[in-house]
Amino acid sequence: MVQAGAHLATYFSSEAGRLRIAVPFLRDGIALGQPCFLIATGEVLDRYIAALEKEVKKELALARRRGLFATAPAPGRTVEQALAFWDERIGAALSGVGPTIVRIVGDMACVKTSFETVHQMLIFERQVGAIIKQSPTVAVCQYDVREFDGASLLEAIKAHPDVSDLGFAKFVV
Repeated sequence: MVQAGAHLATYFSSEAGRLRIAVPFLRDGIALGQPCFLIATGEVLDRYIAALEKEVKKELALARRRGLFATAPAPGRTVEQALAFWDERIGAALSGVGPTIVRIVGDMACVKTSFETVHQMLIFERQVGAIIKQSPTVAVCQYDVREFDGASLLEAIKAHPDVSDLGFAKFVV
């Protein structure tokens, strides 16, 4: 249903909402042997991992050993660092395997803590779409609406135009 090069966002207000799209998305990538990245920290990261382990524990362990599943607290502290991070990581992931899709989940409440301001994070969000569109990558940026103000959420919506093509209601919980 989602084409390679898609830069999507989900918006949620509960822990169940956080996991609703991200876990099946990563689970399917792990099961298919696709490179998967999860950007999150602390308890949030632990929740994602626990949910994945309930469904694909052995496959997740194998993917980690093979370097096909990686986590990071953030892609960088500046827009330039974050863009370079994804350019490098996506390229490296694609060079190690045959034709595939790279899957990315970024929990933006975690990511925002690495940038100096939320505004800087949103500039990154607008610019990273160009990297994603140039490669066989699908990125899902997770927005916990309890962690962002209205103006920031509006900018996040603008930074993810692929969502409107697929039907906005599918990405909101």
